Amino acid sequence: MSEEKSLQPIESPDAALAQLDALGGEFSDVLGDSQEETGKTRPALPMVKVDHSKTGKHSFYLQEGDEITLEGQKSFAGHIVAQNYMGEFYTEDGELIWLEIDGEIRVAPDDAKDPITFQQLYGRPKGKVRLFVVALDDNGEPRRFKMKIPGSSIRGWQDAVRSLQRAKLPMIISKCIFTLEDVKDGDYRYAKIVPTFTKTLATKPILEEARRWKADLEHYKREADPVDAPVADNDSDPLGLNTPSEQANAPKPLSDDDDLPFS
Repeated sequence: MSEEKSLQPIESPDAALAQLDALGGEFSDVLGDSQEETGKTRPALPMVKVDHSKTGKHSFYLQEGDEITLEGQKSFAGHIVAQNYMGEFYTEDGELIWLEIDGEIRVAPDDAKDPITFQQLYGRPKGKVRLFVVALDDNGEPRRFKMKIPGSSIRGWQDAVRSLQRAKLPMIISKCIFTLEDVKDGDYRYAKIVPTFTKTLATKPILEEARRWKADLEHYKREADPVDAPVADNDSDPLGLNTPSEQANAPKPLSDDDDLPFS
């Protein structure tokens, strides 16, 4: 497991930004404006997901294409480069028929091109926040990930972001640790994603990787994700969770003593 260097605690916004400056220049220079490259082939980003367990042993795992790796993780941590808000609706056959990203409707059926008509005919899309994250891998190298905060966890995410905004700090400056809280709602049991921004600041390799990613971010923010809809209808997933434990490719949790291979 690889850890970033923990710098001095953040005592004030000015002190934090001064530390960033010492790591590699002004923040505006690190993530300044950049033009998207056209005609470029971009690799798919690995997606951090949650396995919601009926026994309460919820965990994170990583999906790269059809491959499931890093099963049984109890936390995930990294630096947030960007976010966007999404509304998704899948049919019971797993077909994505509604996709709204940052207010722009990307996918809609012919008979419901606007949100009001769609909700009247089909139901309410699931609201989520999609995060684009730079984290260190097992070898201490910066790597790009994405993950979704489902509707059941959005309020906690917004509260965490507001804490940085009150301090007038950019989101990428602070390492964010995501843990899972077991929630029971009648017969329904699921994991709530709990984010915590820490006093561990982004290191120069993290900032440099974020800067390299900048030109491609607009492409990734506009695209749909591979289907991760529940296997039954949307009513069986009332909280808009990422995947149910019963899904065929859900990972099996590891022992409580296993180390986290990414952080």
